[in-house]
Amino acid sequence: MILDRHITPLQIQYGLTPAESRLALRLITSEPLRSAAAALDISYETAGRTLKKVFVKTRTSCQAELVVVILCATVFAPT
Repeated sequence: MILDRHITPLQIQYGLTPAESRLALRLITSEPLRSAAAALDISYETAGRTLKKVFVKTRTSCQAELVVVILCATVFAPT
């Protein structure tokens, strides 16, 4: 997956776990949570709990805010 190279900056900047990073990166492509959960082989409920943790760690409260935060973190991360 092309977005895998962005997992480390998210983990460093926001303290996300690898699982939280993978979910967050799927969601910035407008993939629905249920579909992201299925793709990551986790339950919808687990994805929902994980997303709540991501919101807390990134100080966001909705998917639109999360997209902005992640795009800024990945675009401006050192290569």
